[in-house]
Amino acid sequence: MYGADIEGGTDPEIILEVLAEARNLEVNCLSIDDCLSLIVDQLSVQNCARILTHDEVAHHKELSRQVCGYIVKRFADVVRAPSSRQQLLQMPRNQIVYMVRELCRRCDNNRDTDLIVRFVVDWSSFDTACDLLRDCKLWDWAVEPGALSIFRDEDTQSNLLSAAQWRISNLKIALRESLPAKFVCGTYFDWSVRLDVGAENKLRIVYESAVDRTPGQPACIKRFPAALFAWQAIFRGEDVFRERPVFICFPEHIGLHWSTTLHISTADVTEADELTLMVQMTEIPLVSLILYYFSSDLNQTLAQEDILNRLPHIEYRCLSSYTLFHQNAPALSSG
Repeated sequence: MYGADIEGGTDPEIILEVLAEARNLEVNCLSIDDCLSLIVDQLSVQNCARILTHDEVAHHKELSRQVCGYIVKRFADVVRAPSSRQQLLQMPRNQIVYMVRELCRRCDNNRDTDLIVRFVVDWSSFDTACDLLRDCKLWDWAVEPGALSIFRDEDTQSNLLSAAQWRISNLKIALRESLPAKFVCGTYFDWSVRLDVGAENKLRIVYESAVDRTPGQPACIKRFPAALFAWQAIFRGEDVFRERPVFICFPEHIGLHWSTTLHISTADVTEADELTLMVQMTEIPLVSLILYYFSSDLNQTLAQEDILNRLPHIEYRCLSSYTLFHQNAPALSSG
């Protein structure tokens, strides 16, 4: 069977078996390019989960993504079918990460949030969403693994690329005259950060806010932006950032600030010194969605989840701040 000879309507699973055989035999008579549209055009709610979890699909990234994309658009129908749900629970992590990333981008209501979170909890085999939240921060969420994030100035449009290095020359003067600030550009948010002086006169990076990149487009993850920041801080030729990646989360419209201390004392800084900052920033939409899920029905959350003991500090502070603010919002507005 040759690529050009495959007839339209050939069962996608038969095509995948032929692809697998050709790959195993190292025969070049058939490639995924010959078959991609033939498979995707025949996807249905009934067969999409079975096709996605076929062993051969793992060898073809674009096919995997297109099948995932099909399922994302029909997720509720697919996971409500017992056989399809059971098949999707066998997905490898790279597929679940891609699918969840796309689901989170589209999810804009409590019903879909509940469906997604409960499904991923089942997939993970954890007992609770709290356990899933803690674990998913260790997953590989990077859109481009290893790539440095882009910095931009406040007056630069978020769709215009700037630079992957934030170079602060004449460091002592810069700290004295105006605190240097940038945005770190993400997929869902641009993250406002600045450099200033904290305790013991040590330099620190302050995380001020997360700015929505798509205002006007509703999405549940916008209530609790969440990301990991893996910094490099080059000072006098040495990377002085020796910490693990820093997890940061904000509750929507509430002014929480977080900071990361650098091992640089202002007493050691001269006017000639320069600091270069680089970062791999990775947004974690599943954390955002789980926190939305918790906040949408706090009474249910307290009944089902041990958030007092199992929710990490930053996430707990974000959730409690959001809840307190909105519980007291009417009193604040009337006062």
